[in-house]
Amino acid sequence: MQSKPIKNRLYLNSKDGSIDSLFNRSVIECGSSNIICESDQQLLMACVKAVIPSNIGTFPVEPLTDNRRRLISDDPPDKRFSGSNIAFEVEFADSAGATVTEYKNIIFNGEFNITGTTTVLPTPFTTPFDNYSHKFTIKNTSADMLGILNSTLSISSPLFIYDPALLLLGQKRISLNPLVSSGSTKLRVYTTFSSKIVLQSLGFYSDMELATNTVIRPTVVDVGDLTFAPYSINVSNALPTIQLRTGYNVNSFCTSGNGATSVLSSFPASVVRSPDNYNTLVNAAADSNVEDSQIIYENKSLVGSHKFIGIDCIDNIDLRLTNSQGDLLNLNNNNYFVWLEVISRNNK
Repeated sequence: MQSKPIKNRLYLNSKDGSIDSLFNRSVIECGSSNIICESDQQLLMACVKAVIPSNIGTFPVEPLTDNRRRLISDDPPDKRFSGSNIAFEVEFADSAGATVTEYKNIIFNGEFNITGTTTVLPTPFTTPFDNYSHKFTIKNTSADMLGILNSTLSISSPLFIYDPALLLLGQKRISLNPLVSSGSTKLRVYTTFSSKIVLQSLGFYSDMELATNTVIRPTVVDVGDLTFAPYSINVSNALPTIQLRTGYNVNSFCTSGNGATSVLSSFPASVVRSPDNYNTLVNAAADSNVEDSQIIYENKSLVGSHKFIGIDCIDNIDLRLTNSQGDLLNLNNNNYFVWLEVISRNNK
């Protein structure tokens, strides 16, 4: 005679577990739920619903896929250049006509406050990079990112703009403001010292192997120079989906992260505006009017969603939110909620 199947719901708040410094990974004690299957059964789990704050960080604190080769002499790597950052050099003429060269490094994950510090990179660099920190969240836009770049410069007028001609065609490619730049103005983005995910978001070259820097001038001077970025700025692509991962091997497969098998669910990083437009889904990176909003995912059909978790009783549940590459996301001092359903299935 087969054992009676069980079905239980778990309503979990990340803050009720042992939480990490990113307010992300949470190990929650659930032994008192008394979810135990018989010896002729197996337990399966599915994500029913997840509610996540919309000020979750867009960029990971330590992107696993960016490779720490960017600072060759660093072991461990300098956190100012191993996070989600961009390092660039800009030349322009000041009000007296003298050429000014500035070196900037901006980190967008905001976990480490480096504003006001400097970093000297290996030879051939002799001038230190000025460091800046920003907590870039899913509510921020491409315009915000462009504004952050301009805010680091010592000139009052914005140097970086969208190329006007291409903007008419719907392409947001970064170029130099003709009202501010002159023949000597130049932007050089250092690919090997920048984060791939940030370079891609801003539309710059991002191939770490080729290590091709993006160089933008008002007019082409040298081979390889551009008058605008090679690609459109696209911040929404930095975090298109969020993955809910567990400490269980659920036999899922993710093409990134060496074929991760712990992904319980994956859902769009879209927000629900509240209260008036509570049922309206929007892309947070494309809509700045999302002050009071959340990322709400609901599994409308649980059929086929349950995954074997390889244990016969529920004890501690290890949860974490990642991007598609498996990088931990920064919850910025907020907690998240997850509804899980655990069922049993008889062995054949």
